[in-house]
Amino acid sequence: LRATKKAFISYISKEQLSGIALLGPETPGYDAIRSACKRRKIDMDMRLCRKVHGSWLHSHGVTAEEVDFLQGRVSPSVFSRHYLTPENSLRTRVLEALDSLSKQL
Repeated sequence: LRATKKAFISYISKEQLSGIALLGPETPGYDAIRSACKRRKIDMDMRLCRKVHGSWLHSHGVTAEEVDFLQGRVSPSVFSRHYLTPENSLRTRVLEALDSLSKQL
């Protein structure tokens, strides 16, 4: 693990993946999403999306250490830096929580 924020791991459902595939060979990046929202006069703050994502996962049973792991944060604790490995069920729990969020939206 690195001492700075780096995307380490991510999960995506088959439905989300098929939606991304419709966008073409190049998936839009952060700046492209911000520009598209700005052109449509949609007030969009990607940092808020990150906060909602982390809060939603935590409220649906994903531990704070696992949320940090998923969002690329490196904890200063020796345990998190050297010994923490996610459970095999993490993928399932994350996708179930995100499916629940999708239904809410």
